[in-house]
Amino acid sequence: MLQGELDQLLIRPLSPLALLLTRNLELGRIGGIVQGLDVFGVAVAGLHAQGKPVWDVVLYAPVALLSGSAIFFALSLATAPLCFWTHQTKDLQTFTLYAPANASNYPVSLYPGWLKGLFFSVIPVAFVNYVPMRYLLGKGGDWYDPLLTPLVAAASVFVAVRFWNRGIRAYHSTGS
Repeated sequence: MLQGELDQLLIRPLSPLALLLTRNLELGRIGGIVQGLDVFGVAVAGLHAQGKPVWDVVLYAPVALLSGSAIFFALSLATAPLCFWTHQTKDLQTFTLYAPANASNYPVSLYPGWLKGLFFSVIPVAFVNYVPMRYLLGKGGDWYDPLLTPLVAAASVFVAVRFWNRGIRAYHSTGS
């Protein structure tokens, strides 16, 4: 963005966000998706062979995966307008994307109360791994926990898109 790439997208008649999302599609990543689906299939078959119920896993795991992806997309998208104004991409991404991604690899119960609150609200990475796994593993939670992850994902994307649009309206070219 600092090299004037966004300026090129803004003069086109399509949404700059849609153009950015489709700009660097890598078809080579399909192999990773197929590999993940294979591992998922083997895991479900193993659960079924052990006589364990698999319908909740088969139905909820894709919802949780897509919701978690949407939450990380929202975090990344919400960071972009901040970069328009501060021109500090790396530092902001470390704080809003990489650190939360690493934090989501661990149970939220390990963190102090204020950080738990942050991960369940402002930076909702608790809904990427912790809440779905707690449900799928039967480790507590409430009956409505499976509904929270997609709802939080939708709300996160909604807020991030609004923040992005506000940033685009206030964007000023770097002049490069």
